[in-house]
Amino acid sequence: MAVVIGAVMLYGAVVHVVDLALWGFRSRAWAPMWLNAFWNSLIVFDALSGVLLLKARRGGLYLTCLTMLADLASNLYAVYGVRHSGLGAGSIDVIVLLAFGLFVLATAPWLRGQLPTGARASEASTA
Repeated sequence: MAVVIGAVMLYGAVVHVVDLALWGFRSRAWAPMWLNAFWNSLIVFDALSGVLLLKARRGGLYLTCLTMLADLASNLYAVYGVRHSGLGAGSIDVIVLLAFGLFVLATAPWLRGQLPTGARASEASTA
């Protein structure tokens, strides 16, 4: 499960890199600058959490949960607070993000128990 979530987080980082490469720092011109800056920062946070999860680190799970909560909050704010719309057909990307975020948060307690702790994490990464 950590591998799947980690891979999806790395995919998210790639999506943000492509947006930045194609459209520049302000890829969503309709959004405030600070929101674009946050979405661009997800390149680092998505990539780091994905790599840490692929290495079976609990810190990766914690970072993923925090990143998903912040990403969901920013996107829901963008939909409802900036665009004054709703989660309709034009918001498929946000709906998919919401589903993935809920999946991550719902499975996090179970996944935490599956990931090694302290010395076990060190042994797992050197094996």
